[in-house]
Amino acid sequence: MKKFDFKSMVIGLVIGIAVVSIGFAALQMSKKSADITAKSENISDKASTTDASNNKTNTEDAETTKRIQEGMKITADASNNEADVEAIEIMKKTGNWEYTEKYFTQMSANGIEKVVEIYNSKHMNVSEHKKASDYIKK
Repeated sequence: MKKFDFKSMVIGLVIGIAVVSIGFAALQMSKKSADITAKSENISDKASTTDASNNKTNTEDAETTKRIQEGMKITADASNNEADVEAIEIMKKTGNWEYTEKYFTQMSANGIEKVVEIYNSKHMNVSEHKKASDYIKK
């Protein structure tokens, strides 16, 4: 039987451990690199989704602002009675239908139409929109 050199065995063992450690480290770095790439792609996807969402929101906000501003331009005129003026101002300030509904019995058709127009300008959801014809006395 051949005699083994203790020193050579230790050096071989150290080299083997070093190679395995380096291989393991390289594998770990490869995994981290893949994770970082996936995360950055995910972040980039979220950013583009968020940008698109923000653009849509900004457009909707601009449309809503424009509608509200148009509603705020509506004013009572000389043909409107006191109840019309009061209801128009309340609707401009609050946008709350219930606050103005009590005035309808005393209001003119023109005043009710203006209140409805202001209300609809303040509420973007079409299902919430009112029709003046439903509230005008016949």
